[in-house]
Amino acid sequence: MDSSVLEDKTGGLSWWFTQFVGAKETEISVEDRMRYSVGRGMLVFGSLDSLAQLDREIYGVKNLVQKFLICVLSSSLPVSLPYPVLLSLSKLICSSGGGTRVGWAGRERASQLAESKYVNMVYLAVLDKYNVVLEIMFKHAAETISPNFPEKFAFLRSTLARNLALLESFHQLTGHEEPQGEKVHYQVLKEMEFKIETSKLKQIVLQKRFARDRVVVSGDNSFIVNAKGEDMEAGLVLAVHHLKTGEVIKQFTAVAQSLLSGNKYTLCTRLCVLDEFVCLSLSHGYPKASISSRDQVFLVNWVEEKVVMKQTVSHSSRLQDAVKEREGFFNHSDSETDSDYLNTSYDDDDDMVNTSLGVSLTRKADKVFLLHSEVVLPELGCMSEMEDWGQHVKIFGLPKDRLLHELTNVRVLDVHAGLVIYEAAKEKHSNRKKKQVLTKLNDCDVVVKWLDLVTGKEVYQESFVDTVQTPRPVYKYSIARLSEKDTMVLLYKVGEELISLYRVDEDGSVELSQQIALPALTRVGNADKLKMQLQSDDLISFRHRLAIPSVILRLPVHVTRCVLARAGADNCVAEVFVPRNASVNEVFAYDGTTSSGYHTLAPAETIVQEGNKLIILETKKREFEREWVVSLRQCEFEKPALDVMNYDRCIATEIVEKVEATKRKIEELVVATKSKTEELSTNTNDVLSELAMDGKRLSGSLVNWCG
Repeated sequence: MDSSVLEDKTGGLSWWFTQFVGAKETEISVEDRMRYSVGRGMLVFGSLDSLAQLDREIYGVKNLVQKFLICVLSSSLPVSLPYPVLLSLSKLICSSGGGTRVGWAGRERASQLAESKYVNMVYLAVLDKYNVVLEIMFKHAAETISPNFPEKFAFLRSTLARNLALLESFHQLTGHEEPQGEKVHYQVLKEMEFKIETSKLKQIVLQKRFARDRVVVSGDNSFIVNAKGEDMEAGLVLAVHHLKTGEVIKQFTAVAQSLLSGNKYTLCTRLCVLDEFVCLSLSHGYPKASISSRDQVFLVNWVEEKVVMKQTVSHSSRLQDAVKEREGFFNHSDSETDSDYLNTSYDDDDDMVNTSLGVSLTRKADKVFLLHSEVVLPELGCMSEMEDWGQHVKIFGLPKDRLLHELTNVRVLDVHAGLVIYEAAKEKHSNRKKKQVLTKLNDCDVVVKWLDLVTGKEVYQESFVDTVQTPRPVYKYSIARLSEKDTMVLLYKVGEELISLYRVDEDGSVELSQQIALPALTRVGNADKLKMQLQSDDLISFRHRLAIPSVILRLPVHVTRCVLARAGADNCVAEVFVPRNASVNEVFAYDGTTSSGYHTLAPAETIVQEGNKLIILETKKREFEREWVVSLRQCEFEKPALDVMNYDRCIATEIVEKVEATKRKIEELVVATKSKTEELSTNTNDVLSELAMDGKRLSGSLVNWCG
């Protein structure tokens, strides 16, 4: 077996192939099945104490139901009965199925709607744990033998405990009791949907495959760019929406078509937002070859609605040659004659690339810096390989619009607060004599440098040597501006227990501030695609990717584990598993809505972590309307139960009022037409049909039960 497979302890694809490809089911006796299930169960549960705790968690659901029934009986019976009698009656009602006729704890329709959400959340959390026990007892081990399954099972247990506590708090509130005040709950905000429009302009091409790159979340707002308009208003139109309300704050032509000099441009880099600035990069001669090949980069102040910088960045000769090579390999037709309704240049082949372009922004005080990067591979490869190769980076400054730095064969590790941390291949690894000068940086000697863009000086550097006996360690960096004067840098050596925090002063001096332990991170091990972000001195968010077999098809499903943790704490402040359904849809052509097999996981394609907030975006295609929409769901952590219930009640009230208003409209319509029916018909189908005709949706956290 390959050594890389043996080292894969995180349940990656290599582990999955060795475990399941060619595996066959075997028949075993009942006695052997019992012994196998007990042994497998103890491996999953960990210990007898852990199994006992699981038993108490499941019984907590039953006890909550019995407690609710006892309250109903005590308030409904004409005489008071002792507690043992009420307990026996509640058990009898549950065992006979009579509990389905008891009804809701809430009196009003809005409260009942919110209560139904909490009941469903508890039910789905129990169902996920039931499926795990089902595999242990009656099936051959599949997902339960995955190396990363203990973390996922702990997440399922914590989800049940949190959902059960929320339902119990709701019952306390309806019983005029003070609910628990611990800030341990997740508040799922109203789901938003934004239309990704087709390009209405022949001069601007929008790529179909990367429609989600035209939607970016920053702070309390979401930013969407489309190509449309007429006459002087034609161009890239930027719409800014408030995250919580969905209201349009701004909508204006950010880049007028007249600024593009009559040439055809493609929006093929991700929209970039920093405070009041939005960066839009349009490419000519990319991804389709042209005599002139360049990027037109526009820096727009969306608050003042004006362009503050226009920068032309010429593509390197290496990138132009790579574009011609790929175009000849795939032999694509001209995009002007393609039938694709989004004017795409490429279709499903776009996963195989040999070039990439990118832009990013950073600022410190009143100085803003633009980073433009390009990557050229020696041959076609997967998009994910781009992160392993060196980049050609140009750094421009505002307001003078001049080139400050040009870095070749580097990989930017993080950029924030006017500080760039990058690693560069040492001279002996650079292929300067060859046409392809960029180097794969994973397996070579590198030097890591910290560049202060304000002063233009390197404030810190460290060299790392890679040998067969001692492979180069993997480090993760995160820059945070925690105060007006100091910039903090998080440095973590993957696999170790301690995290180092460095302080970078205004004068560029670097000193070790403190070292903190983060047990939640050390359990991750050598995780795939680990990304970290320093939120405060003791609060860190991180996420990493897992490949797990589905409990339905036993096929590998890519899942991103997002964690918010505090220093020194064993338990996570918040934890969410987000499956990437796109990988399953593309590779296995399977319906991604149930691919993970779990009901408490919310699917997404793009994840944004900011402070105690998690935002997930999912691109959807409406076949009949021939358009794309981006669904945006938000989750805020560390919320008290009362705040969560008050928000859900407001959303439920809006839904009830909308339905009641529609019912009244139908009744008025029936009366106006003098219907001969004896009774007014206001059934559910009539109401939903009327809402659909008005273009209204019953959407929000009360409809989407995931998460």
